[in-house]
Amino acid sequence: MENLIYFIIASVIMIIFFLVDGISHQRFNKKINFLFHVIGIGVVLILSGILIVREFVFSFLVLPGTIVFLAGLLIIKLSFDEIKNNFLRAKGVRRLGIYKRVRHPMYAGIILSLIGVILIVPTLFVFIYCLIASSMIVWQASVEERYMIKRFGEKYLKYKRESGMFIPRR
Repeated sequence: MENLIYFIIASVIMIIFFLVDGISHQRFNKKINFLFHVIGIGVVLILSGILIVREFVFSFLVLPGTIVFLAGLLIIKLSFDEIKNNFLRAKGVRRLGIYKRVRHPMYAGIILSLIGVILIVPTLFVFIYCLIASSMIVWQASVEERYMIKRFGEKYLKYKRESGMFIPRR
């Protein structure tokens, strides 16, 4: 019962973060939006970590789950390295490195890491939590795409045709 209450609280906070984050892209200036991301993602990660620790039971899926989780973190790191110097100054559609073939590699890395978490901690609460998080990430990416189309028009539409949302396109 205690884990259920914690799961509900963590899920509600995560959903609120993603909903406000989706709105913030169009309402806040870039510096406030970046600060909100750092604080919000930190809180969501802490709550997620606590849920995972509370639910952890060792199984044979821990090793494959850890590999998938680390692969997701590597993708997140690669995408962060590409944008860290230009996030606050972006003036056009970026097509460098990992962003050449995938429009949202950071979100793809997060979803891959969540799949790893499900394998590491294969419990119902963790599965539902990761499913909610993945759904919110897909929604967030869709919101960002609408904003990018408004901001960059045909250039972004061309980029969208040439790259995958989360999975690389040839």
